[in-house]
Amino acid sequence: MVYENLAFANYNCFTHPLILEYSQKFLESSLKLNDSVMTLRALQMCASSYAYMDQSDSAYACIFRSMDYIDLADSILRADIYHNIAAMYQEQGDDENAKKYLKKWKNDKSASSFKGYIVEARLLEAQGHYEEAIESVKKSLSEKDPLVRNHSMEVLSKLYEKTGNMSAALDMKRQKDAFTDSVMKANHSLEIADWQKKFDEKRWEERSQQRMKETGAVIAVAFVMLVLGIWWYQRRRVHLLGFRLDENARRITENQAEIERLQQGDETSEQTIADLKKQIEYSRQRIASKLLTGTRQFVKLQRKEPVADMTAEERQCLIDYFAQLRPKRWQQWEHTYNPLTPAQYVFLILQDDLRYDDDTIAQILDVKPASLRTTRSRIKGRER
Repeated sequence: MVYENLAFANYNCFTHPLILEYSQKFLESSLKLNDSVMTLRALQMCASSYAYMDQSDSAYACIFRSMDYIDLADSILRADIYHNIAAMYQEQGDDENAKKYLKKWKNDKSASSFKGYIVEARLLEAQGHYEEAIESVKKSLSEKDPLVRNHSMEVLSKLYEKTGNMSAALDMKRQKDAFTDSVMKANHSLEIADWQKKFDEKRWEERSQQRMKETGAVIAVAFVMLVLGIWWYQRRRVHLLGFRLDENARRITENQAEIERLQQGDETSEQTIADLKKQIEYSRQRIASKLLTGTRQFVKLQRKEPVADMTAEERQCLIDYFAQLRPKRWQQWEHTYNPLTPAQYVFLILQDDLRYDDDTIAQILDVKPASLRTTRSRIKGRER
């Protein structure tokens, strides 16, 4: 029904190619639904569309197909079918069959059906009955279809010429030209409105795409900044943890040197030495605590236990412990790569030191095996 309504809408706008397009879609849908009544209406619409576009053979084919459903048609639709068949026979020169179906049209025509009068006028014209033909074709001027009215005025102008009434012929010709111009202007206005609509839609689409690109760019920049911020924060925290460990070791060395200096001097301060020893003990406890935490995490890795919940501090303790446990391998990594993230160092421990396969590493880190390829490629990208 949507296709049928679209066909009627374009019929009112005189856009014949679209009338035919939607009439054909209406016919295809009706055949798929196996609805005979809708098929009959669709065939008539297709026939009229072909006729308006001067494709007579296709129009006749649709008319003949509609005869298979003639028993299902109401009086109005049946009258249109009879009129079309009569017009077809009249154009082919078969006046007998034209008169036969014209008679059927008169029996079924409604009060608003005037198309058959043009066929009747042509038959009367062929017999030389010009005055009767004029009276008949005048009746068709009441037809609401602008194309039928235009055709009627054309036939009427020719009939006036044949009767010698040139003034009436010229007047009818002027009316026809004026009517044609009005239809053309209406069509032109519709085309302009359609062009304007398409232009507005295109401009709106381009603006929407531009806004989407701008929004996408802003989101992309914000995402990159967020990622960089997270990376910087984690890296700064890792550096801070490493710095604290180094700072504790440095303080131990400095305090030990200060104790030796005080003991070798002439004046000794037992309280100062005791305070320095407390500081050394405190620093050693902090280092031992970090190395103990790192040892626990390394044991987890050896046991293949999941470490997805490992905190940043625990991860750094693991890395510090591993640097003490495998100094040669750690020096090799520092020589091979630019500084890596703690997560990347943990991956290297699992892959290069413990020599686990990807499935085992993915299970320990609680990630998908496919993500390991990304981590591996990023580490490779950090090679010096």
